[in-house]
Amino acid sequence: MGRTRRVTVATTADIPQVVERPPPALDSPVEVSRASSFDWKDHWYPIAFTKDIGSAPYPFTLLEEPIVLWRDGAGEYQCLADSCPHRLVPLSEGRVAPDGTLQCAYHGWQFRGDGACTLIPQGGDPASPRACARSYACRAAQGLGGWLAFGDMWRDLPYDAVTLIENVIDAGHVPFTHHATVSKRTSSGSFADLAVTERSEAGFRGLWPSGPRRGALGPQATEWRGPNLMRHTIEAQETRGFSNITAVYAVPIAPGRCRAIVRQPFKFKNRVIPAVMGLVPRFATHLDALKILDDDVVFLHLQEEKVVKAGLATKPPGQVGVFWRGHVWESGEGVCVGCAGQ
Repeated sequence: MGRTRRVTVATTADIPQVVERPPPALDSPVEVSRASSFDWKDHWYPIAFTKDIGSAPYPFTLLEEPIVLWRDGAGEYQCLADSCPHRLVPLSEGRVAPDGTLQCAYHGWQFRGDGACTLIPQGGDPASPRACARSYACRAAQGLGGWLAFGDMWRDLPYDAVTLIENVIDAGHVPFTHHATVSKRTSSGSFADLAVTERSEAGFRGLWPSGPRRGALGPQATEWRGPNLMRHTIEAQETRGFSNITAVYAVPIAPGRCRAIVRQPFKFKNRVIPAVMGLVPRFATHLDALKILDDDVVFLHLQEEKVVKAGLATKPPGQVGVFWRGHVWESGEGVCVGCAGQ
């Protein structure tokens, strides 16, 4: 049934990897470990929020490979390559059969989540290995355990996942690019006080003793974890009565295209605030979040075109090498971007 890739469908149950507190600063110098190789195809990738996956097959393209998600008869999420082994018709154009298998729209072949063919209406042998579809590991993950899920959103963007990664960990652009949306030009200042507490091929963590926005929100932490997670933590329970985490996943679709999946869980001392925020419809928070992405979507796309034309390379934080020519997710030395697997 082919090589397995791991796919994640985000949900709203526990989310321990997002809500953990930032670590204390290290007293000793940071050691940088070296990984011998990196394989983009051996990691979990968030694809969609469960609330966005209905009863129909859900198509997506991950690392240039079309895939299809659906819920089977037991309510479990399944994932196959979006190609029927019979005539290569997209399985996402089919339907979920009453027994929970995925049925091709062309000749009615049906498939389980493990890729096995269960029915060939024309009389062929469904047990034949040639009738199997390629399957990928898939699971629903995350949740909020005491945190308010406010601001969950996603958007497909006309630039590379690497460009998105660099953008979201670049705190210096926020007061200028996002003036009047989430910041102000007058809030700009030095960002030299980021104390890196952990760094490796897997990413980095750093603490802001005073924090961006001129220290108005107190100490903060920024973290990057390969292959696709940036997490910024504000712990202001004592000073402002709330904690917030901004988690951005940069999901590679193809060169020059990616999906941003954003989560912004909050925790408040005041119980009234979550109740009021919970009344805000999702479309309203989504539209508001889109304004932030609109601030830099055009010039990031144009910047990427110029970088590709010039054949330039760049190195974002965490010792992550990015080579813009070729597909950045190829395995091997010199043409990969990312961090050692977790």
